[in-house]
Amino acid sequence: MAGAINMAGNAMLNLPAPTATTEPVRKTELDALSTQTEKEFNDTAGALSTSGSASAFTVTSTQTITSLADGIRISARMHATNAKDATLNLNSIGAKPIAFAVGQGIPQGMLQAGMPYDFVYDLPNTTWLVVGGYRGSSRFTAGDFKWSAVEADHGDWLLCDARALSRTTDAVLFAAIGTKFGVGDGSTTFNIPQQSNRALVGRDLNGTGAVVTNITTTNTQQTATLASITGIAIGMYVLASGIPAGTYITDINTTTSVITMSAAATATATVSGRFAVMTDPAVTGATGGSITHVQLLKEIASHYHNVYLNDPGHAHTFTYNGADT
Repeated sequence: MAGAINMAGNAMLNLPAPTATTEPVRKTELDALSTQTEKEFNDTAGALSTSGSASAFTVTSTQTITSLADGIRISARMHATNAKDATLNLNSIGAKPIAFAVGQGIPQGMLQAGMPYDFVYDLPNTTWLVVGGYRGSSRFTAGDFKWSAVEADHGDWLLCDARALSRTTDAVLFAAIGTKFGVGDGSTTFNIPQQSNRALVGRDLNGTGAVVTNITTTNTQQTATLASITGIAIGMYVLASGIPAGTYITDINTTTSVITMSAAATATATVSGRFAVMTDPAVTGATGGSITHVQLLKEIASHYHNVYLNDPGHAHTFTYNGADT
């Protein structure tokens, strides 16, 4: 009897033998399941590649996905290194932000060109979360600093030694820092910072002070605030070099020292130096000289001379304007 239980103790289900009608249907279902499994595998095994721009990525799935459901997972190889707060558009459904954590967009350079990454759609927050990738998901942004006891380049980190890098090969870093640390050759390279034997000092962003050495200026005036600089006191002065004609630096008679450039259009100077102290040989130990000054009578103010004659019987003469009297 079909569907009977075998009394020997093992549950057995009697299935009808395949017929000419049921066999093709079953094969079709298996083929469809196999095809779907293959597509899902391709979508999550890194077979997909992105296109579009560095700020707006697009990708086409091998599956027929027409809406974004929570938990959809894809793996795609990036065709370009990402810009800050980039988006991803799957199957032209619509661009959604890419994030490495809820509410945190990806920083520039986190997704590297040529590397595959895994993305899972987070429906409640309408974002694509980066959940993996062969390169990992660094939370540092191109241009960040860190201290390290490793005295060599490592990973994505370079020693700050002022070297020149390619503006093309290192386009992400170039986009982040530009030429503020050096223009390189002026066209194809740029320089990274120089921190050898130097301490990091935060940039003054509120305009309350200025660096007092290595000032480059063109036809303008620079004021350096000295109040917060250790060892600087009123009464000192600046020893400097590289100052063109028509340029002068005032003494330190207040809490500021002013550098004033000449009005000439070509007056461009890089002033480098230091603040002198009273122990410098340049300001102590000098021997005073002497000078002779000739003053004519007509240059002397009106005044009187008294002449006394105490002994009669002889005469005294004195010279006045070249004549004896």
